[in-house]
Amino acid sequence: MLGWATGAEEGGFAGVTVGERMTYPNFDQIVALSAAAAVTSRIRLLANILIVPVHPAGLLAKELASLDVLSEGRFVMAAGVGDREQDYRAADATMERRWPRADATVRQMQRVWRGEPLEPGHDPIGPEPFTPGGPPIWIGSRGPKALGRAARWGATGYAGFTLHGDPVELAEQRDGVLTAWTDAGRDDRPYLFVSCFIALSDDAETRMRDMAEKYWAGWAAEEVRAFMVDQLTCCGEKAVQQMIDNAEAAGYDEVNLLPITDDLAELERFQQLIASR
Repeated sequence: MLGWATGAEEGGFAGVTVGERMTYPNFDQIVALSAAAAVTSRIRLLANILIVPVHPAGLLAKELASLDVLSEGRFVMAAGVGDREQDYRAADATMERRWPRADATVRQMQRVWRGEPLEPGHDPIGPEPFTPGGPPIWIGSRGPKALGRAARWGATGYAGFTLHGDPVELAEQRDGVLTAWTDAGRDDRPYLFVSCFIALSDDAETRMRDMAEKYWAGWAAEEVRAFMVDQLTCCGEKAVQQMIDNAEAAGYDEVNLLPITDDLAELERFQQLIASR
């Protein structure tokens, strides 16, 4: 994790991202981003996505404000609700009314970040964020209701996902976000960010299929897992360059290259690919 963070910064990348899973052998999201904050000074640190309803509002507000301070304003939260019941159960949470609960949590965190106590007579929860009003919030879900909620939260960006950079898929996501912002009476333009799993090693296709099988095993239906395995085809430099070109043509501001391995040799391949553009 530290090697990827420092290597990304030294290589001129815009940021690093960490996802959130419970029943999976990954690092805790906030701990990993805090470690990355400690060894970098420039790059953005993105929680992509943070499963809002599994966290108590006050505790999450404190953790994210702390990360905002420690990173001196480089932290961004891409909010979502997730769809893995195992992760909810592991966090001692329920999936019922996920989006209304996410609404309430975001509103409570925004109150905390303004210095207001969560309950009358209580002291405010600190620390005071480095970023006035608290860390920026992006939305990590593409559904129209979720996008509408995010626009009303004051979210400033969209963290999307593409299977392989299909132009139609990218345009549909973009249009959905822009429509939600317009419908909410927003006159600002959201930051458009999209992630894609990629592989650049010599055995990229095999590695990609193995990763997809493992990542969606245990919670996704067999037909869903098979679909994902077949659709994740951004393997090799030509395919990755085309995906980036398609996202740029669709008006996205940033593409997030999601590695399928922790091998730092893959980061070197990322650097070579970007240098060739």
